[in-house]
Amino acid sequence: MEKLRKLIVLPFLQTFSGDGEGTLRVDVSADDGEHPIKYEGRTVGSLKIDEGFRIDTVHLHELSKRIAPVLAGGKELIEYQLKVLDWVEEAKEIAGSAGDWVGVYFKASWIFNESGTDLVLGPFLGRSTNHIRIPLDKGFCGMALREEKTVNIADVSKSDTHIACSVTTKSEIVIPLKNKSGEFIAELDIDSDKLSSFTPELEDKLQEFAKTFPCHKE
Repeated sequence: MEKLRKLIVLPFLQTFSGDGEGTLRVDVSADDGEHPIKYEGRTVGSLKIDEGFRIDTVHLHELSKRIAPVLAGGKELIEYQLKVLDWVEEAKEIAGSAGDWVGVYFKASWIFNESGTDLVLGPFLGRSTNHIRIPLDKGFCGMALREEKTVNIADVSKSDTHIACSVTTKSEIVIPLKNKSGEFIAELDIDSDKLSSFTPELEDKLQEFAKTFPCHKE
């Protein structure tokens, strides 16, 4: 007997920058497991179908928010953003139990050729966040790129500077990322739900890993 199949089509509205709208398509079989999410024929993520999965508005909206940074900037940047997502996954492995939220923020002037100084969210792993854009003069993320140095905060509650990607964040590390010319173009942001998660040893490992950041958009 042929397996029941259906197509989930998720509306996607580009809210970052770039070329507007599109649809995310998921071809779902009756089997549980990972199902690829496709945009313009290219796989940009996956949807996990298990016993507790519900195809509802809340779930699909959450999924769209997670995929959105990969699509930021339009079709010409998808392959690059997928490389960055792979890199973020490696960063999360290095961070281990400290990596409750791991992501990249780009300078909008670099990723989108904008004239402003905002930082814009790139691929991330962890809870979704409403902090899609951060002014360069705000938060520890802004501080890391303004001062061009790693910011390691043992207890974010002790500073009004903190802009939390999650309300559960207790400590954070932000590492500026360079291109091949030595210009700072982005940053690795890792949030932990535990205090003092980023030891000097872990900071050193992450800073060394930061040198491998894929900084070519083509």
